[in-house]
Amino acid sequence: MEKNLRTNSLSEIERVLKTRLIHDTHELAKRLELDEIVTPTTEKAAKITPTLFPESLLNRVQKGNAEDPILLQFMPSPHELEITPNFSCDPLCEQKLDVSERQTASSSPSCIMQKYYGRVLVITTNACACQCRFCFRRYFPKNRALFPLSKEQITGSNEDESNVSALLDNAFETVRKDDSISEIILSGGDPLTLSNKRLKTLLHYIGTITHVKRVRFHSRIPVLSPHRIDDDFPSSEDFPPVEVGVPRVLHLVLHVNSPNEIDEGVAVALSILRRKGFVLTSQTTLLKGVNDDVKELTALFEKLINLGVLPYYLHQLDRVQGSAHFETTIASGREIIEELSVRLPGYAVPRYVREIPGRLMKTNLFIDRDVD
Repeated sequence: MEKNLRTNSLSEIERVLKTRLIHDTHELAKRLELDEIVTPTTEKAAKITPTLFPESLLNRVQKGNAEDPILLQFMPSPHELEITPNFSCDPLCEQKLDVSERQTASSSPSCIMQKYYGRVLVITTNACACQCRFCFRRYFPKNRALFPLSKEQITGSNEDESNVSALLDNAFETVRKDDSISEIILSGGDPLTLSNKRLKTLLHYIGTITHVKRVRFHSRIPVLSPHRIDDDFPSSEDFPPVEVGVPRVLHLVLHVNSPNEIDEGVAVALSILRRKGFVLTSQTTLLKGVNDDVKELTALFEKLINLGVLPYYLHQLDRVQGSAHFETTIASGREIIEELSVRLPGYAVPRYVREIPGRLMKTNLFIDRDVD
């Protein structure tokens, strides 16, 4: 029964993403002519954090190259089995954080968190188009989502809309009462694994909360599966102004780590998003062996600005257990930023940051030299 549920849920995600998802490590290695890299320890790592890779990304990975910068982000590694001091299963201390901790007498579910003033983050779903091997939420509870995989991705769009309305009323009760909240961040998982119908329902609902002026999506999907961004994808018309002269903004933060990830299909997807009224920025995680190189990041950020995407954050790795092999030193990150500042226009150089639990803002590592 459990196996059938997994197959059905993946089929529903594939329908939304318009690509097949590879969840077998042996198949992924074989398709890339790298059978030899799958070992018993690799398979053990995949049992802890399953392999998930979109077929739409395959043609951007160099066959026979075990060090390909795209492949390294998604192929299970024996290094993930190493237990590293100062790394944890909850590096950002999110698992006990929700909006109710900053409110009194709240009935908000734990899919909504508030880390910063004026903004709340919604775990829309635990579904993704891929499994990043450095994901800081790789151990995050699977039931802490607005539309968990078992509900949304298996039953699809056939849910009773009255039940969805009640669900949203409950989820956003505290947000509706707090007029200091002006922005809602849709995260996950990846919110773009939800259907267009579900996303529009969500945007229309948020649109009834008059003090919310911005909705921000965080997603890798426009890169991983660009055909997902189609003519029916939500637009600014689904989040209209409450009154004349008071604009509301749709924002999408693109997660992208290598210039090799961006091809013509991605360019088309980003063009559609801009046409639909999205403000586009990006965030990149600094990863050893993937992009800890000035030339690679220069190429990435130039591609992004040429496509109308403003590079915003370069993240120091969040110290989630099993990802230590990706970590670079902060000193090397600062050197990279300094060199990027010489090579690129100022608007193309992202802020080099780390999220430190409990701080009310991200820490700029290039400016704050007390953090090592």
